[in-house]
Amino acid sequence: MSYRRLFFLRNLIRFIGAGLAFLLPGEVLNNLIINLGVSGLGGFLIATTIYVFLLIIAFFLCHFTYSRFDKARSVVFCYLIFGVLGLFVEWKVLDHANNNLFSQLAMFTYWGSIFLVPYMLVIAEDVSKKTKKYLWMYICLAPIVYILTPFLYYSVIPLVATNPLSSGEYFSLAAIKSIYIFSWTLLMLYLFYVPYLKNIFKNKHGKTC
Repeated sequence: MSYRRLFFLRNLIRFIGAGLAFLLPGEVLNNLIINLGVSGLGGFLIATTIYVFLLIIAFFLCHFTYSRFDKARSVVFCYLIFGVLGLFVEWKVLDHANNNLFSQLAMFTYWGSIFLVPYMLVIAEDVSKKTKKYLWMYICLAPIVYILTPFLYYSVIPLVATNPLSSGEYFSLAAIKSIYIFSWTLLMLYLFYVPYLKNIFKNKHGKTC
């Protein structure tokens, strides 16, 4: 195997690894905490398999578009295509369509990030080490916040509730809060995305996938 193919394979493996590091904590919250009795470990494993498949598609889509467009248009196209297709899945398959702009933007960001987060961490050579460090810190710290949220609310709500509720009702309220916090952490990604996208439109040349 040539050095170029080894380099390509190494980047693919790193791309998948970085993507899963970002994506799987959300599935821990969804399948192993909030919906443990519904989907549980099986749902988590299915989601993981789907994410690996999507990350492989994202990597090769990046490689395909990069060979035909400049870097800026390639990156934006891949981000938008994953975001739009993700919303389609949320609306038509998962029945999560609603009039809440906040939740829709969060879902769009989540699906678009299947491409953009691992791209910025692994592929893009014009992302500074400082930015990558902060992005990795976000990936490590954000899950702690939204995974601990349901347990914290589950402990606090009974202390402040004016009406007695069942244990399941308390946890349902806590789960809603955790999803809300999860959405806010997703929107924080634009603190990384906006400066980077501005930069690549100023300098449209860079490293191929």
